Amino acid sequence: MPDLFSILDPVIISGLETRKIDLKREIDLSDKPRAAKFAKILSALTNTPGGTAYIVVGVQDQKERQSKDPRDYIVGFDPDKADEFQRQIQQAIENYLDPIPLVELRLVDYPAANKMLGVIQIARSFKRPHRLKKDSGDVEQGVYIKRGAETRSATEDEITAMKEASEDSRLI
Repeated sequence: MPDLFSILDPVIISGLETRKIDLKREIDLSDKPRAAKFAKILSALTNTPGGTAYIVVGVQDQKERQSKDPRDYIVGFDPDKADEFQRQIQQAIENYLDPIPLVELRLVDYPAANKMLGVIQIARSFKRPHRLKKDSGDVEQGVYIKRGAETRSATEDEITAMKEASEDSRLI
């Protein structure tokens, strides 16, 4: 099985997000609207078919980059803030998502930039769909999914497919 670095590195280098990997310069969970927006992104990654999903914190995506030098587009993640950030992630998930997905914050060294990245690893879920259960600010409750790099509301057909896949997994 490939290691986490080899999975994430091609996306980090290209700056092009995928259906299961999201790049963030930083994540601010200091208020309800920001926590709800984060929960929306996390639910979309969890609901999108496929395996494990990742949110990489400390990396600019392609549209923000001024240079091809990783020392410029890798801004890093402060490992001293990991415990508090993990607590904020869990609080956002508990407040806004149902059911609650399995999420883990990991720290990954990025040698080319001599910086640490925060990687939110979202386990493949067999309890889909994960719904955003509260409105907050400009984020509406509902079911979200990734289409390419974009987060969108899931269609009824997509929601049905998620439920059927979850039911099928319980039979195994």
